[in-house]
Amino acid sequence: MDKIAILFNPSSGKGRSLKEKKKIENILTATGIDYDLFVSESEEHLRLLAAGAAGKYPKYPVIVAVGGDTTFNIVAAKILKQNPAPTMGMIGTGSANDIVRGLGIHKIADACKAIKKGNTRKMDVGCLKLPRGAGDYFFLGTLSAGLGTTVNRYVEQFHQKHKLVSKIKLFNLNQTIAGLYGIYDSFSLKRLPLKGEIYYTDANSGKKIVKEIEFSLLAFMNTPYYANGLKLIEVNASPALTLFDGLLDCCVIHTTSFLNTFKIGMKVQKGRHVGRKEFMLLRSTSFKVLLEKVIDIQVDGEIIEGVEEFEVSVIPGRLTVLC
Repeated sequence: MDKIAILFNPSSGKGRSLKEKKKIENILTATGIDYDLFVSESEEHLRLLAAGAAGKYPKYPVIVAVGGDTTFNIVAAKILKQNPAPTMGMIGTGSANDIVRGLGIHKIADACKAIKKGNTRKMDVGCLKLPRGAGDYFFLGTLSAGLGTTVNRYVEQFHQKHKLVSKIKLFNLNQTIAGLYGIYDSFSLKRLPLKGEIYYTDANSGKKIVKEIEFSLLAFMNTPYYANGLKLIEVNASPALTLFDGLLDCCVIHTTSFLNTFKIGMKVQKGRHVGRKEFMLLRSTSFKVLLEKVIDIQVDGEIIEGVEEFEVSVIPGRLTVLC
């Protein structure tokens, strides 16, 4: 096996990624993988490292990103600019890890085994287009509006005010509590629900459809998992199929209060949300959304501000990934 590039983001998972560094190096060495390790100092530095490693193809036929969903998006964006492009591997050390979970890679050891075996597939990639020539954004996991943005902002501010929380063993519990406060905050300040129109061609009937929507969460999903493992999309076969089916799933959740949202969240955890009046699933290759007011949206952890309309589509089989 040729030497590969490992791009390590130590700040993923509120710094927890750094604790896994030695473990990952030990497993890679024990597995017999020859690699060069590059450790980022910031998101901008990670972009430079990713561009540099991708630009050296075929020296590095495989580039492995170590971090969370935002890390994977940053590295994938640089890989996608290359033609021919290297293969991408992912080791999840972030807070959510919904993308690698969708690939069926739940543990660090599993990810390292996938690197060693070298089995690849052509994965779909989501594409966001904004008006006025703002450029395209690629995403591997989810683009969301509503709770996806407001709760993320609240949790980030919470951890900035309580930095010790990120370092204690009950991090996941504190993350959940902060998220619940974020939901309460979103409704108490009347930031939600939001309204708009969505245009798409239905994947089943082929009909062009326009719908008026009111939502607390609008999520365009390339993976069935959302917000640290919530399975919004029910897939009869392997969940990983959604990453390779050439379609985007649009989940529209309409709740009007914290309590209503909490109840739906519990239904989602038990897989009992499908068919409820608060939940709607749309499937297509592309969507256009016109919003009633300017909002912020989130693309795999990165917040894009001041959006009133956007288009989102899928590029089938655009990225070669280890799985």
